[in-house]
Amino acid sequence: LLLEAKQYLEVDNKLISYTVNGCGSPMVLVHGLGTSIDSWSLNIRELSKYSKVYAIDLPGFGESSYSDEIMSAEEMADTIAQWCFKLKIKRAVFVGHSFGGEVCLWLAIKYPRLVKSLILAASTGLNDQASNLDRVQNMIIDGIREPLYFMPRLFKAYLKAGAWRMAVTLQKSCKRPLSNYLSKIICPVLIIYGSRDPVIIPEEDYNCVRKIKHVKTKTINSTHGLIFDSPEQFNYLVNEFIGSYN
Repeated sequence: LLLEAKQYLEVDNKLISYTVNGCGSPMVLVHGLGTSIDSWSLNIRELSKYSKVYAIDLPGFGESSYSDEIMSAEEMADTIAQWCFKLKIKRAVFVGHSFGGEVCLWLAIKYPRLVKSLILAASTGLNDQASNLDRVQNMIIDGIREPLYFMPRLFKAYLKAGAWRMAVTLQKSCKRPLSNYLSKIICPVLIIYGSRDPVIIPEEDYNCVRKIKHVKTKTINSTHGLIFDSPEQFNYLVNEFIGSYN
């Protein structure tokens, strides 16, 4: 499933775990809260047919370094940017799922030359209402009731991350909302929603989404975990979107 072995790179005194598959223009996959590179196991093979696909474990998750200092989405974006510079990735397509989408949005805001285009799957950060945070926190506290239970490696990553770490990460990220900065995003953006997602509601994102200049939205019949719940549809939409800009 993960075709190549994990590699490690030190960035800002943190060890970052990642994989690389395929060749071509670079694409970076950023997982959601409490998961890991393994959440992309049904996507990497297909996406790496057309791109050189890097999948990264966010700091504090998967096999990347854990520290007492819990980072916000913006701070994680800074670390990923440094990681890209070290790997000489000058410009890439970034694909983020859930909280990973929020991290990718910060990358597009702060490092516009690095981000060629952006694909957000059931992304947090596009709703400036507290209700979104409440829903995500409830989902964490209850344990994710979606396909995580059927993917033991992911469930292991979820337990390892711990509900407390995830909740604090979200709280830190909410202190500086993205909504004030979205108009700075200059790259093409595709946002994919799941019609059965209990966390991310397209209508609630509308005010934020319309601030993004070059944005397309798609809704598929799926849940919050659409990257592993509906991988064929998701992979197709990603490759189609990238193809339309190349």
